[in-house]
Amino acid sequence: MSDDKSDTNVDRPSERIARPTKPRMSKFAGIIVSRERLFDVISTIITAIFTVVLALSTVLLWKETKDLRNFAEQQGEDMRASIAEASRAATAMRDVADSVAASTKVANENLAVFKDASLRQMRAYLTVGLGGVVPQDKTTNYRLEVRMILQNTGNTPAYNVKSATRIDIFPFPLPDDFVLPKVSLGESSSILGPHQQLVLTGGVARELFTDEDMNEMQFGIHKQLFVYGTVAYDDAFGIQRTTNFFQRIAWLKGNSFLGFNMRDHNDAD
Repeated sequence: MSDDKSDTNVDRPSERIARPTKPRMSKFAGIIVSRERLFDVISTIITAIFTVVLALSTVLLWKETKDLRNFAEQQGEDMRASIAEASRAATAMRDVADSVAASTKVANENLAVFKDASLRQMRAYLTVGLGGVVPQDKTTNYRLEVRMILQNTGNTPAYNVKSATRIDIFPFPLPDDFVLPKVSLGESSSILGPHQQLVLTGGVARELFTDEDMNEMQFGIHKQLFVYGTVAYDDAFGIQRTTNFFQRIAWLKGNSFLGFNMRDHNDAD
């Protein structure tokens, strides 16, 4: 009996030691469960807050996108208006440029006309006319001479004036294939002032004419005396000019003479 009691007494302390372990584990599990619940609540709250924030961000983003779209549309309209205005301004400037170009062209043309008119008004003009005829004289061996008057009818001097004058008997009327002999300008030169004149030298026959030639020139109808030549000069503006002349000399009563300009070889620049 005693042995059974001893065994019973021995086993009781161990039971007293093991029994308190169960409440501790339950308490720990409860803490964990309570914390999990707390975490779930916090997570739910955070998720809700994030959802609200996300919703607010989405709304704000939508509003910003709408405002940006409205701004872009307004900016596009302003840009189109600006482009249209710039196009109108460019068209206006083009019209102004065309007008200025046309005005400049007209001004340049007027200036050229004015310059040309001034030059024509001020330049030298050398003309050649009959001055007289000195008959030949066989007794003195004086050959026939035709004197031509060179006159400057312009308003400025003629510089470096050179001339050549020739006389000859040609058929009359001149044949269609007639070619006027060429003349060479002399080496000497002179200056002829405005409205001044001088006598051209060189219009002397190469030899004495026969009586038959003289009679034909004075009274005949098949041959006539002609005088021709050229004058070269520089005007006051440095432009080279030329005057060509070709005249038929007619004998008149009273031993007077008259010069007739021929249709060709009478020109000047």
